[in-house]
Amino acid sequence: MKYSATLTSPDQWTLEEPLPSQLPLLRFEVNDEDDSRIYVSQAGAEVVMYSTHRQRTMAWLGAIPHWIYPTMLRRHVHAWSLGIIALSALGTVMTLAGIAIGIWHWRWRVRRTRWSGGADTAAAPRPSALDAWRTMSAGGHTIAEIRPERIAGHPYYNGTTPDGHGILVAADTTVAAITEPLESALIDNARRVLAGAPLVDVSLLVRGDDYYRETEGRVITGGFLTAVRCGTCWWSGCRSAD
Repeated sequence: MKYSATLTSPDQWTLEEPLPSQLPLLRFEVNDEDDSRIYVSQAGAEVVMYSTHRQRTMAWLGAIPHWIYPTMLRRHVHAWSLGIIALSALGTVMTLAGIAIGIWHWRWRVRRTRWSGGADTAAAPRPSALDAWRTMSAGGHTIAEIRPERIAGHPYYNGTTPDGHGILVAADTTVAAITEPLESALIDNARRVLAGAPLVDVSLLVRGDDYYRETEGRVITGGFLTAVRCGTCWWSGCRSAD
């Protein structure tokens, strides 16, 4: 065992009362297999703290980072307390924001477009989701999900493959068939969205660009996303909630 230091202010292991009130403390390093440290009160000549290397390591891996408990902060109790309160408040706000965003995304995921057919629907049966799935499967596609969508004013069944590729089957025809929306219909849809803006450029996208990112639930389906530039305005899309 050898003398290490005389502490006139607490170190990481003597922060808790009553140890600070017993300063100064003599710290000794013990040459044993546990790499022990002994703290002795200079006033009372009593051992007031004993720790091993394993205990100190586990504290740095657990309690100290969890409570944000480094010596430089804990020596200033008021500042440490304010910091803990501020971080707790920030964590609460972030948690509530995450819950709100999750609910918002969930609401949009479960939203489904309702189609109205009228007399024409009654006169001619339309393909069902099962018909659409059979048609897609017959075309050699493995379908993970089918959902109804309205594109450029027309109803479709959108089948998504496991790799995110989209397959469309028109839902306003009498026979289920794999199809794509007409580019002219998409351009007309863009003109309606950007009413009064002059048409400058039209391009057909097969992957996302700087203004349209491919994310979950928003994948370019079969290469039919149309980007229309009207003056200084851009419109990218193929779906309209009408």
